[in-house]
Amino acid sequence: MTRTAIDHAYADAHDGILVGIGTVLSDDPSLTVREAEGHHPQPIVVDSRLRFPIDAKLLSHPDRRVWIATTHRADPQRVQRLEALGAEVLIVPADSADRVDLVALMAQLRQRGVRNLMIEGGGRILTQIVNRQLFDLLVLTVAPLMVGGVPAFAPRQGLLRHQHTRIAQPQYLPVGEDLVVWGRPQRADAAPGATA
Repeated sequence: MTRTAIDHAYADAHDGILVGIGTVLSDDPSLTVREAEGHHPQPIVVDSRLRFPIDAKLLSHPDRRVWIATTHRADPQRVQRLEALGAEVLIVPADSADRVDLVALMAQLRQRGVRNLMIEGGGRILTQIVNRQLFDLLVLTVAPLMVGGVPAFAPRQGLLRHQHTRIAQPQYLPVGEDLVVWGRPQRADAAPGATA
């Protein structure tokens, strides 16, 4: 099984898959399960300023309306246009930085039946998720490829020093030339066996 097939099989095990608007703008993903049998998870995009492009692939999802999480500051006309194109716009409270409050979003997603959520990032989303400890399983793929130092986390946000996270009792799986590592998160300053 290839790493991509594993990623898709893992996505199939979740009710939803979440990315930030930066990922949509740079990669235009489909967020579907293509290389493994199963259902497509609910695609969710965090987009505080409602920059979601009207020609994004997610608006042509094979069987689900993309959920776009934004704040009350979103332009109502933009909301109407995206919903006319097939999206469902979720209005979520803003945090102190006027971004979508991820804690409030997680509560709203749970009310909508999303119990298992796969978070793919990008950097700003991953940084907030780790800093606020909004995850219970960490999966990393290590590839023998130099990509010019592109950070996995938002460089200007940074991880909070007191919440550095390690993987407790990590599991390892070689996949081709890559190595997949996964396990429960544990703060670096926590007692052995404690999880984040």
